[in-house]
Amino acid sequence: MIRKIYITITFFYSFITSCFENFFLRDRDIINLINKDGYKIIKLNEPVNLKFNSDQVVSVNNYMDKILLRQNQIYEIFDKLFNKSNLKKILYDFTGFKFNIGFVLAYVTKNIPVEKQKEKLYANNWHKDLPFSKNTLKIIIPIERIYEEDGGIEIKLDENKIYKMISDIDEVTVFNPNLFYHKAGNPNKIRKQIMLQLNPSKDWSYNYDLIKLQRKHEPKFPLIAYINKKKIPL
Repeated sequence: MIRKIYITITFFYSFITSCFENFFLRDRDIINLINKDGYKIIKLNEPVNLKFNSDQVVSVNNYMDKILLRQNQIYEIFDKLFNKSNLKKILYDFTGFKFNIGFVLAYVTKNIPVEKQKEKLYANNWHKDLPFSKNTLKIIIPIERIYEEDGGIEIKLDENKIYKMISDIDEVTVFNPNLFYHKAGNPNKIRKQIMLQLNPSKDWSYNYDLIKLQRKHEPKFPLIAYINKKKIPL
């Protein structure tokens, strides 16, 4: 019963926010190719090359660690992505939207043994991000090259076609987590990457308290969760 209520709430939230964004925030002369195709691989002019220390690593469980980014590291990531690699224009041309970066998470995932693979340990089961709009994007940034055995993200494009992320460090994968089933792959050893949550916005920006949010679960219902958040122009 509770599950049905939750699904109903997320359905109406997603429908209403998507309609608002499409009507007020999107350039309707541009076809949203990411929603149409499921994902895009974007080549960067300069890889992120994140360096971190052991004091930045916090264990979530036996199979996942968070890397708590420092302020200067977040600024450097944004500069490389959105300025030096011109990701603002690329994403606008792909979708017709400008975006607010609501959440940043750098993390390490480890191999899950067979007997635990059905447990929810780090988004390792097929799911859609229901409490988001149909225009929310996620960007997956590899910290190290991701080979087939490294268990990159998997996106179910239809019943017979699944994209499995294989990526150089100068490539990012952008996809819509609300429209397409996806899951974190199971690496043979470990996988290091960064995830950005992007929500349509009037202007390009990021939330002021991204540092603090790293210690929490990824916010759901972002239009509500971020309504009073201070936003910094990107």
